[in-house]
Amino acid sequence: MNSQLPESIDRLKVEFYNQLGLTENIFNGTASEGELRIYYSRTIDPIVDNIVAELKRKFLTKTARTQGQTIIAYRDMFKTVTAETVANLGDSFRRNYIATSNEIRKIVGLKPSNDPRADELFNPNIADNKQSEKKGSQYPRPTSEERDKQRTKKIKDDKEVNEEEKPGSLTSPDN
Repeated sequence: MNSQLPESIDRLKVEFYNQLGLTENIFNGTASEGELRIYYSRTIDPIVDNIVAELKRKFLTKTARTQGQTIIAYRDMFKTVTAETVANLGDSFRRNYIATSNEIRKIVGLKPSNDPRADELFNPNIADNKQSEKKGSQYPRPTSEERDKQRTKKIKDDKEVNEEEKPGSLTSPDN
């Protein structure tokens, strides 16, 4: 028996993993979050992007494309992230005036909240009367009149969306 056989097998296995864009940990299912992120960004995402581009080219007519119809692939970015990490990210985004509660809910895949404050940038960990407008803030706190206008607009928008959606329809209102 050839003594170089185990070495050749290991070399071929590593070459196989490299050709697929895998590491042994990914193949075994023991990869860390960082390894999975690299694998998805370097291997899976380019493949999916090419598939989507071809689907658009093959199945959407020129007229459909000019009308804004498209094919989109979504990837659940939070599939490999723990719930605790997602909660910490959401809390950090809200506290630092980066995203509203409804924006965070949309990213995570939840329905928007009907609470009018869910569309406002504010820090929920500070009492309302103590939240002061930051000097030179890009997002000043709206006045009560502006909040009323926002609520009215949101109610109108919700009614329009509900009227456009039809149960059992396979197409979205944008198509």
